[in-house]
This record gives sequence, C-alpha cells and structure tokens, in this order.
Amino acid sequence: MKQHARAHLERHLAVRPVWRCRECAAAWPCPAAKLRLRAEYAHDRPGLAIYLCVLMHDAISDRLRIDPDGVDPAEYFRRFIGWTRSSGLCLTDTAMPIRSSRADTRA
Repeated sequence: MKQHARAHLERHLAVRPVWRCRECAAAWPCPAAKLRLRAEYAHDRPGLAIYLCVLMHDAISDRLRIDPDGVDPAEYFRRFIGWTRSSGLCLTDTAMPIRSSRADTRA
C-alpha cells in the first residue's frame, strides 16, 4: 500500500463513546477502517474477528451507558463482525451444507 493511502486509512479511528469515525463520521468501523483492518489482518482472519469482538463489547458497553434501550445486538454483530467473513455469510446463518465424514462410494 502506498504511503499516502496508508496514512489516509490510519486516520479512520473510532471516537468513543459514540463509535463514529473521527475522519469521516461514519459508524465505525467505516469502509476505510475495514480496508485497513483487512490489510493488517490479511493472514489472521480469526485474530481480526477476536479483536473486533472485543471492540464490539466495548461499543455495546459504551452505548448502554448512553442509551440503555438503544442496543440492537444483531446490528452490532453485523457492524463489527459480520463483514469479516470472506464468504459473505453471517455466522448466524443456518443454511450451511452438512458434510458426511464418510466418503460416498456410490458410482
């Protein structure tokens, strides 16, 4: 990534307790923050999900202090974790194929 582009992406940080991007004011993680995080964790997708789970917990805690009735857990999941799935599926999707542990020997 070029130095100028990297510097631009690094400015997209969360402002707490509202969890908005300090650069573009979008809900964090904003698209630029997502690009930066994907690049930083390119070889560690589980690490990215764990890191974002911790931040999601912090964001929910902050929101509960501001507005106890304003927390939608599914929205927070989509916002912080859902986009990290490379397949585009949400972890709560139940329509996953079931694979047999034995090989199918029929011809």
